[in-house]
Amino acid sequence: MVIATLANQDDANLPIQCVVTKKHEMINKNTRTFTFEEISQRKLADYRKWYDLDMIGHHFLVYSRDFMQTKRHYTICSSIVPELHTQLLSVCDHVIAQGNVGDSFDARLVDSAKQSSISLTLKLYETEHGVSKQLHRIEIDNKVERVPRSHEIFNVKGPMGKGLQI
Repeated sequence: MVIATLANQDDANLPIQCVVTKKHEMINKNTRTFTFEEISQRKLADYRKWYDLDMIGHHFLVYSRDFMQTKRHYTICSSIVPELHTQLLSVCDHVIAQGNVGDSFDARLVDSAKQSSISLTLKLYETEHGVSKQLHRIEIDNKVERVPRSHEIFNVKGPMGKGLQI
């Protein structure tokens, strides 16, 4: 279990605690998706499974409680979240083979309703106290309830930026 603090861009003084509930399978040898969930499972307007075009280019600022001076920006990329990515590849294969989309796509994966969690994909960089290295090193055990250690607490602020304003 990993705890993070999410701070809304408009109200950075009221952080929201979150738990990293998933450390997804590696996408490649250096990249993994992490899911942060608001600790009380309250649904937040800026946390969704799927983002519309207005979110292109927006990002979230992530940093740990232990190394607050080391911060990293992560942009939204809903299509790389493993469950959706697998479905999208399956649709592409079906279109190539059958000439149509078919009916096997799970539309719940592109739900743009408010969620209590957000998934961010992070490439592992070997910077000693870097955010991605800290997150990739964390062991998640959702079966054990315990107070998170200091190195497991992260701040996630956003969405930030103007985006592409499409």
